[in-house]
Amino acid sequence: MVAIMANTSYAALSRRFSKHLLYYPQPDRFHKLLRKDVKEADLLLIMGTSLQVAPVSLIPNMVNCNRVLFNREKVLKIRKKQDMFLEGNCDDNVTELCATLGWKEELLEHYAGCRLSSEANQKKR
Repeated sequence: MVAIMANTSYAALSRRFSKHLLYYPQPDRFHKLLRKDVKEADLLLIMGTSLQVAPVSLIPNMVNCNRVLFNREKVLKIRKKQDMFLEGNCDDNVTELCATLGWKEELLEHYAGCRLSSEANQKKR
C-alpha cells in the first residue's frame, strides 16, 4: 500500500497504484482510517509540504515504512536506509519519476487535461 501526502492530487500516480493508494483529501476519511492505514503502508510519498499542520504533519513519524519526500526543503528527518529526499520542484521530480517508470506520457496527458479543465472553468466565470 502506498500513501500519498500531497497538496494536490497526483491522479496519474493514483491510477497506477489504484486500490493500493491512499490519499487524504477529506477530514472524515483521514480520521476514520489513519490508524489502520499507517500499519499497512509499504511506502509513504510526501509531496510539496511544510509538514506544519497537524494532524497530517504527524503521519511521517507514525509509519514504519520507507518514505520519499518530494520537496524544495528537507522538512523531515531522513532515515539513512529507509528514506529518500528528492530536493526541488515537486512537479519536476514527479515527472522524472514517471519518466523513469515509463509513465511520463500518461502524466503529461493528465496535466494537459487539468489545464483544459482549468481554462474551461475560468471562461465560465
